[in-house]
Amino acid sequence: MKAYVKKLKPELIKCLNDLYEEKGSWWQTIVDDDQVFILVRKNELHVLIQGALLLKITMDNRYGLVCKTHEKHLSSGAGNTPYVKTSTDHKRSPYRCIEGDGLTEFVNHYDRIINLMNLVHADDQERQCCHTMSMNIKEIFEREFGLVLEDEDIKRKRAQFVDLEAVSNDGKMVFVEVKLLSNNEILPLNMRSAVNKDKKYVVTQLKKYEDIIKSHKQKIREAYAEQYETYLALNGAFFDRRFPAPEKIKISPTVRLIITKFEEAPGRKSLLPRIRAGIEEGMKWKENTDNLIIIDNPNAINAGHIFKGIQECELI
Repeated sequence: MKAYVKKLKPELIKCLNDLYEEKGSWWQTIVDDDQVFILVRKNELHVLIQGALLLKITMDNRYGLVCKTHEKHLSSGAGNTPYVKTSTDHKRSPYRCIEGDGLTEFVNHYDRIINLMNLVHADDQERQCCHTMSMNIKEIFEREFGLVLEDEDIKRKRAQFVDLEAVSNDGKMVFVEVKLLSNNEILPLNMRSAVNKDKKYVVTQLKKYEDIIKSHKQKIREAYAEQYETYLALNGAFFDRRFPAPEKIKISPTVRLIITKFEEAPGRKSLLPRIRAGIEEGMKWKENTDNLIIIDNPNAINAGHIFKGIQECELI
């Protein structure tokens, strides 16, 4: 199941580690940036900043390094000369391949590109909140974790992506979904306007995640072990973070929900008791459960909130 594979080719690991030893290289610049979060995928690394995808890094069949970024990150407007020279095999693809001298240009314009990304993705507040938490909470191990929905014998397989995967020092693994107060998905159907009746309800989403976690717990543990080994193999500040050994991992089958950033919908604050009651009833959680974390400022959310009240006997 591809969604759970967290391995990189040994050749890619060696190439990146060699690059890291080059002072001022593009890879050293990225992996040592304390505002970067890096996702490990099957033979790919996805570099995120402010919640947005900065680079996809992989290797081609000839073991050549391939780095791709979205074209909108490379110039400040239509008609402007891109900061970095790129190429693409697909004219309609929004992703551009950075090659050769382009990677040197990428480093030279790194701050400029990051500022541009912040402008381009300014409206994606939910992802930015997830990024903020990932930077603030050292126990966040993974973002946008793909949970496989269908069995392998079904031709069309899709993954559901839970926002955060956190792992405590003693091995508790908890999955967390994040919603802004402005997100209509947190509203029970009886509190919605007609135009929003068809939007998914967060309770349905959480239950789907939990079913997958319970039925795929072993594959999730195996994915953690692969990613753990990948972290040990790669050099750089991001991969220096330390997590418990795979044999210590126990998974919470309950997906926790964070509701935050009240400034996005200040008029909705008075509805929070009804929103909470609807979610607790739908999930069959007790009143004022620790599974529902409601905090105004995402910067105030910490590991204590994520792991609060989790009992050893509940883990699988």
